[in-house]
Amino acid sequence: MKIKHFTTAFLMLLLCTSVFSQTIIHGIVKDASDTIISSSNIQILNSNTNKTVAFGVSDDFGLFAISVKQTGLYILKITYLGYNTLYKKIEINDKTTTIFECVLIENKNQLDELIVKAQSTGMKQKGDKLTYSVENFMNGTEESLKDIIKKLPGLDINSNGKITANGKEIDKLLIDGEEFFRNQHQLATENISSTMVKNVELIKNYKDFGKVITENKSGVTAVNINIKDEFKNKISGSIEASAGYYNIYNLHSSLFSFRKKLKTSLILEDNNTGKQAITLQDYFSLTEDKDNYGIENNSKVVFSKADDFPKFLTSQNNVKERKTNFAAFNLVYSPTPKIKINLSSILNKANQLEEQFIIQDYFTAGTPIQNNELLKNKEISIFSSTQMESYYKPNDKTIFKYLINLNANNTNSNQNTENNTIGFENTINDKTTNKTIYIKNNLVFSRIVNPKMLLNINAFYNKNTNGNEKNIYATNPFLNLTFANNIYEINQNRNIKNSDLGYSAQFSLKLKENTLNILSGSKFENETFLNSVKNQDSFYNNLNIETNDSYFGFDFTYMPKKIFSYSFGLSHHYIMKKYNEISNFNRHYFFPKVDIKAIFNPNHIIDFSYQLSTKFPVIETLLQNRTIIDYRNFNSNENVTYNSEIPLHQFNLNYFIYKSKTTIIINGNYTKQEKSVSTNNINTNNSNQTLFKLSPYEESISGMYFLEKNLTKLYSFTNSLSISKTNKIAFTENIANQYNTISTSFLVQVSSKYKLFPVNFETGYIGSINNYDYEKSNSFLKEKRLFVNFNGKALKNIFWNLNLTYDKQSTATSDSEIYNLNPRVRYNKSKSKWAFSLSGNNIMNIDNPIRIQNNSTANYFEIIRFSSLSGYVLFEVKYKL
Repeated sequence: MKIKHFTTAFLMLLLCTSVFSQTIIHGIVKDASDTIISSSNIQILNSNTNKTVAFGVSDDFGLFAISVKQTGLYILKITYLGYNTLYKKIEINDKTTTIFECVLIENKNQLDELIVKAQSTGMKQKGDKLTYSVENFMNGTEESLKDIIKKLPGLDINSNGKITANGKEIDKLLIDGEEFFRNQHQLATENISSTMVKNVELIKNYKDFGKVITENKSGVTAVNINIKDEFKNKISGSIEASAGYYNIYNLHSSLFSFRKKLKTSLILEDNNTGKQAITLQDYFSLTEDKDNYGIENNSKVVFSKADDFPKFLTSQNNVKERKTNFAAFNLVYSPTPKIKINLSSILNKANQLEEQFIIQDYFTAGTPIQNNELLKNKEISIFSSTQMESYYKPNDKTIFKYLINLNANNTNSNQNTENNTIGFENTINDKTTNKTIYIKNNLVFSRIVNPKMLLNINAFYNKNTNGNEKNIYATNPFLNLTFANNIYEINQNRNIKNSDLGYSAQFSLKLKENTLNILSGSKFENETFLNSVKNQDSFYNNLNIETNDSYFGFDFTYMPKKIFSYSFGLSHHYIMKKYNEISNFNRHYFFPKVDIKAIFNPNHIIDFSYQLSTKFPVIETLLQNRTIIDYRNFNSNENVTYNSEIPLHQFNLNYFIYKSKTTIIINGNYTKQEKSVSTNNINTNNSNQTLFKLSPYEESISGMYFLEKNLTKLYSFTNSLSISKTNKIAFTENIANQYNTISTSFLVQVSSKYKLFPVNFETGYIGSINNYDYEKSNSFLKEKRLFVNFNGKALKNIFWNLNLTYDKQSTATSDSEIYNLNPRVRYNKSKSKWAFSLSGNNIMNIDNPIRIQNNSTANYFEIIRFSSLSGYVLFEVKYKL
């Protein structure tokens, strides 16, 4: 309402002003639904010569006021991306007081080539493709594709290394029109040099080779990096070697071959700087089902703990030493226009050392038990992921696709612990070997039956095996166990196997502006869990679950108006389970889902959805007897059964708006489980027993706000806030207690985008607060970071970077402060293939700095003081191929 009054008052002011200034043309720009359009281009053309005599831009309220030198006949021309150009004949005389209302009509076919801004801006829009001429945004300091992306309007790279478009992570990254590097954006952004980039394209509603061609918009956003011709049909890239203080080194090579039918890349790295080649987010993206192959509704609740993953993925920089060997190979081969093969493979070896001092308070019905640990852990982990996708597309209406994905991980850890609990001391050595192999196979058939009918069928077979061997040696008894001959030793073997076979099918029918999808599928799953401890029968578990989930359902999307769409879906699942060949369970379920979406325009969307499902516990929680976690902790089961039903309600709200120079994203999620697999913890001086137990409920709520705004052509502002809260019932010695966590994080950042000025900067603040409450006990961790980054050009061939951060971490009992200084000077001689640099990382902390961390569970609070990676200085030589 305030905006409406403001707009009316502003228009009246303009009208009054026109009485005294007869040569000003006033107007407002809207679309057919009366939504104002800001930043549209306004031109006043001479009606005889069609030459531009004046121009301007509509403001945030769609208003414009443009002055002309004399009265007469003119043509008012208005252009805006995604709308037909408006031409309107107007007459300006001494008595003109008209406020022109200009209505733009959306161009659905996107047939005309629209120039977003003047040619000097370097952006051209044609249909759903926005092309950036990168030279217009570069000032010579750019070293890699990453540096270019961060300077392009609307594009950026988030904290996880993923490319974002208007604040949202893109769906696909293309190199010369081919999907390369899977979802590993950083492999491209950090290894393709800036000199190789011809231009960058932002493509909306991208349709790739692996999909049949339909009239529907795909909703897929892609960024395509076009390579300059001089880097094609040959080996290109670079080779780097670095050495420095404290015997630090880094060897790196990025090799590319871009040919018409065959594109390949090979990236190699060997370093002991501590730099990680892949992160936990990368691990998920490499192992997840990115194309949603398989069953329509997975019926398991999956519990992921930090201990389930290799330490090099979860420890980040919280290690004293780390050595990494990494190789990534990518291939795209198109022998004919109908056949394509995509192959990608990653191999990562990490060798690291952790040193930690841990203080833990284990909850009891009375006074908590304090446990102190001095821990040193050496881990060697080898992770590999290989995926091959093969396509056969005889025509635009039919496609066959075969996917095979092989992931393997082998981890060996050797952990020494000095333990002290209420005067009881123990020295423990824990050697653990963990091996995991996961194979996924999918065969997909897609066919356009007619312009209104589409059929998709997918057959799949997946197999996952995990073997874990644990050997614990101690100087004193542990886990309240009885040992023979005072030899305090445990050997445990655990094997978990899972395989599933099935199909899913979808038949889509287009009914005018509406869509009906009919869904069906079936999955047969077999799970086994075998655990044994030498000479300890109380740890023997032998479990087997067979599950068949067959479903049939539909979802219908109704679009009564241009803006709103309503989707409703309902699926019927018939689930049969067999447990250890002695117990059977079968039941019918109906799962509804609803989605309401308002698309005011492609850059202004609000979406609300709800979904109901029923999950079942995973096999690891159905223990018959105990299993050992470490020298102090073991798990068992109290009342969780294979047929324990866990109804799950999920609510989601997403809001996205992108205007010229401004992006706003708001997301909200609320999840409630009517039952939950919780824990009942029984803690003593030298053992902690965790029993899996059903609790009445578990709920979580989270929200995220993101704002990105270009203050001017030279400065941008970023602000984000995220909040998450969980609430559940946990048990201590069979007493129910509330366990709550609240996490809040905040970011504010300002950066420059100078092209001519030799220095650019980025500065901001990052803060987070994590609160943990368990009945009368509470704990917290506060973290804040102030940072400022500079990069610039000193002389023609000398470039420099300077990054300074201040980190502070606080808990109820301790604080830590660390200043981090990272300078770099790079010399790149013109027309030379050689480049040299001198860089420092955390040079104010050459010795391993001490950081703190606060963790919490429903069983304990803990504070960890750990040695983090030391600083170093490197001299680097790079040769460009």
